[in-house]
Amino acid sequence: MGRCTQIHFNTNLEKLSNIFPKCLAQRPPYCLPPPPDLVAIPDFQSGAMENWGLITFRETSLLYDPTTSSASDRLWVTKVIAHELAHQWFGNLVTMKWWNDIWLNEGFATYMEYISVDTTYPKLRVEDYLLDTCFVAIGRDSLNSSRPISSVAESPTQIKEMFDTVSYNKGACVLHMLRHYLTDQVFQIGIMRYLRRYSYSNARNQDLWDSVANTCSEEEFTSGGHCYSNSQAAKNAYLYAGEHLDLTTMMNTWTLQTGVPLVTVARQGSRLVLKQERFLRTTHPSDPAWPSLQQGYLWHIPLTYRTDTSSSIHRHLMTTLTDSVEVGEEVGWVKVNVDMAGYYLVHYDGPGWDDLIQLLKDNHTALSFMDRTHLIHNAFQLTT
Repeated sequence: MGRCTQIHFNTNLEKLSNIFPKCLAQRPPYCLPPPPDLVAIPDFQSGAMENWGLITFRETSLLYDPTTSSASDRLWVTKVIAHELAHQWFGNLVTMKWWNDIWLNEGFATYMEYISVDTTYPKLRVEDYLLDTCFVAIGRDSLNSSRPISSVAESPTQIKEMFDTVSYNKGACVLHMLRHYLTDQVFQIGIMRYLRRYSYSNARNQDLWDSVANTCSEEEFTSGGHCYSNSQAAKNAYLYAGEHLDLTTMMNTWTLQTGVPLVTVARQGSRLVLKQERFLRTTHPSDPAWPSLQQGYLWHIPLTYRTDTSSSIHRHLMTTLTDSVEVGEEVGWVKVNVDMAGYYLVHYDGPGWDDLIQLLKDNHTALSFMDRTHLIHNAFQLTT
């Protein structure tokens, strides 16, 4: 206990824990105990372990001295604490049914790091690091050796291999994409339903999609924690950009399929012509193996885009290998994948790249820093 003075951030543990789903603190059986005890263990093999009631940490993942520790130390400690607190809900309160869905624990906990830290410590600008999390995931997923988020895990070796970049990073980025496409309110209520329905029990991929797709308002929850209103059927079908959203089919393409898509965008008059294919960093389209590596790959991509004629974010669900959307003859530039909320790369065919480069030369603030970072990242990925 002689080093307890170094635990500077733990005084704000309650501040971090309070931002997690408030519904869990409003009704028994969803109440969790007060913030758990945290203990730093010398020579602890794991970075941290989310034991319910007593979370254990490697010393460098918990102890922080404001007089000697760096800013990166401060961010690291905050994120690790947030990650382990998130596991009290995603992993402890609701546990995956089997190891193939470990991403339901680790993907959620990783994503909640950024949501909770951004809410409690906005000065840390943690959203910058979410972009890097997705860059790392894309780097792994662009290799032919990658795997689906939900994979076969039967042997001890296969189970251990599930604790990787795909479960943690890609899982977080896919959840980020889903949240931004559905809107915060729809996503949050759906996650509340998921946690309520499967509290103190086990869940699978499908259980999460069913919970989100059956979203209804807080007032419509019955005493049992489920919604049985007559209006429910009409609320199960979401309409975005005039399209019906089959959430299970859409999300299965992201969790049961390997890889990351590349969307190629081209202007043809007033329309934006779209093509999707699997992005592979180590194989060129001229390679004889290219057709076989592309065989059978199709994603339901929740596209977002902005143009110079409107500040609105436009949405379109791309469910085929080729597609097109109407943008108007008067549109100058188009930026697809707004703020890199979507887990896909974008290539602009024809003058598309030149239009965006000229925009950045004339007024770089027309695009957010996340959009600018996304363009630079995509350019490097496509050229290497």
